[in-house]
Amino acid sequence: MTDMLAPGAFLNWTIGKKTVTSLSDGFNAVDYDVIHSVMPEKGAALQQTAHRPEKPVFTHTMFLIRGENHGPILVDAGMGNSAGPTLGWLPSSLAMAGVAPAEIDLILITHLHPDHCFGLLDENGRAVFPNARLAMHRDEHEFWFKADGEARAPDTLKPYFDQVRASVEPYRDRITFFRDGEVAPGVTAVPLAGHTPGHSGFKISSGGEEIFLWADIIHMPAIQPALPDAGVIHDVDPTAAAATRRRVFAEVAAGNQLVAGCHLEFPSVARLALDGEAYRLIPEFWPHAAL
Repeated sequence: MTDMLAPGAFLNWTIGKKTVTSLSDGFNAVDYDVIHSVMPEKGAALQQTAHRPEKPVFTHTMFLIRGENHGPILVDAGMGNSAGPTLGWLPSSLAMAGVAPAEIDLILITHLHPDHCFGLLDENGRAVFPNARLAMHRDEHEFWFKADGEARAPDTLKPYFDQVRASVEPYRDRITFFRDGEVAPGVTAVPLAGHTPGHSGFKISSGGEEIFLWADIIHMPAIQPALPDAGVIHDVDPTAAAATRRRVFAEVAAGNQLVAGCHLEFPSVARLALDGEAYRLIPEFWPHAAL
């Protein structure tokens, strides 16, 4: 089936005077052993109710921000070419959107998990984005680059520390750090600690409109809105990740906030509605992007 894939996809969304582009980096099927705090039978039932495969499929979306007051900004860099044909589509998606890697001025890092940063390098270990600066939460950099980070990491992350560090290495002289606040005109960092210590989202605002790019608040769109305590085994602090998810769910549902997620199904923009004691994810009507 993978021989029939046409890798890459993009969709533009208008937020005031900014354009936010969903860029597909592909997908990968997972087993229930990557999920905690939910029994496989319950997860499978939720998948079935949503007319999704019995076993979840993680989809991966990166985002591009364009506006009149700044150069092209990329949010995360995808998996790169190390995970087979169904992942690493970001370069194709970016090309379809009409942007060359050398045009990227700034890359905002939500966190340094492999599926968000391995795409910083090409197969020869060189920077894919030769003119880009990186910006990330200070705590995220310290977790991956200081001696005690690996000791605090779940076992599933320990094998990746060297490659994460190598991915960032070509950019080391052009990294800036934030904790919160404005990181580019109309783009504000929002700390979302738990999944990783410096896990961050970004609120993108223009002309009275706003979209909240919430990064990895959700990995499983058919499961986690109904079961907010369900997380993934890569969570550095599962308790904090669940608390952050519940807080974010409550806030975005109460405010009818438009959200974009790295693991929401492409084109990865939605709203969240209260549904009893849990929530229901409502994908944004994608033709709105062109209206």
